[in-house]
Amino acid sequence: MSSPLASAAVTDLNGLLRAMEREADLFQRLGALLDEQRQVLKRVGAPGLGELRAATEALLGTLDEVGEARRARLAEVGRELGMEAEAVSVAAVLDRLPAFDRRELEALQSQLAGVAAAVRRRGEVAQHLLGVSLDTIHGILQGVHQEAEVEVSLYGGGGKITAAAGRGAVLRQTA
Repeated sequence: MSSPLASAAVTDLNGLLRAMEREADLFQRLGALLDEQRQVLKRVGAPGLGELRAATEALLGTLDEVGEARRARLAEVGRELGMEAEAVSVAAVLDRLPAFDRRELEALQSQLAGVAAAVRRRGEVAQHLLGVSLDTIHGILQGVHQEAEVEVSLYGGGGKITAAAGRGAVLRQTA
């Protein structure tokens, strides 16, 4: 069965489908990076977090580019279908496609929505863990600061460090 769509519309539709597949793949990779970040945040010192954040930022940049390409392809499909620019959306395009042509687009739209929702949830969890980690570190630093406060000058006569009677016990115990 041949498609009733014009050749240009079929080409644009295929380009849209490939862009959506690429975007779904990138969202899955982003989800994996967020999971890895969550695991790193659970480790003392969060080793490798900087590299993971850099990789995440790079992937987000690629996602932006692929999203722009998808939107451009969607606009092209809409034009080929005779739609007004402001009325073009995946749902509106689906309404205009014959059942034969819409199955793959519907499946990809559903897959992309599911992957994006899962990534959003992972991001929220990672953000929460990062917030808890920062709150914990802030609390520890505040406690250390309060314990280490000295009532007398740290330096005595002749530039020598003086003993802070009763202060800094936590620091001495852990050193």
